[in-house]
Amino acid sequence: MPVDTAPGSYRMVFGKRAFFGYVPAPDGEVWWFANVPRPQEPARGELEGTGPGEWRSRLTELFAADAGPAAALILASQEITPTSPMHSMPALPAWRRGQMIVIGDAAHAPSPTLGRGASLSIEDAAELAKVLRDQPTIEGAFAAYEALRRPRVERIVKQDARINNKAAGPAGRILRDLLMPLILPRLANGEQSRQTYGHHIDWAA
Repeated sequence: MPVDTAPGSYRMVFGKRAFFGYVPAPDGEVWWFANVPRPQEPARGELEGTGPGEWRSRLTELFAADAGPAAALILASQEITPTSPMHSMPALPAWRRGQMIVIGDAAHAPSPTLGRGASLSIEDAAELAKVLRDQPTIEGAFAAYEALRRPRVERIVKQDARINNKAAGPAGRILRDLLMPLILPRLANGEQSRQTYGHHIDWAA
């Protein structure tokens, strides 16, 4: 199904009952996802027992009253991929023991709300390689690495958790839609954004 969006450009839609994102691929396919809020964790086996046809019906109903192509894209999709709940992992009390260490999502898995898990993992790998190069012992390198990385990643994990639920109530939607055009430019160019997205690793230092 064609959409009025350039290939490779993500569109995010705050629907009345759920959140929808889509991106056209160069070959004309459109990839999409839906974030459906729930007050409680799904029961064991509930998601596995819900087939593609039922999900198509549920999702179409959720987005039927929203502007944009969400409902039409869902109906036009040949396949509905399996669903899964989103979890936020609590902060680990320790990342290392002796000569063993965990990095990436194993240490600090953020929710997929803003898609920052992969970039943080890449940062981890580079920073770990740097301290292993510069510190005389593995244990010292691991301690330096954790002291360096923990404040940054835990701040970002908390940021993602705060905005994980993207379906506001009626009053919240009105306020969000009024303030977003004013807030987004400031967020994009603010200090918090620079700290998050402008992270620099000085390999030569």
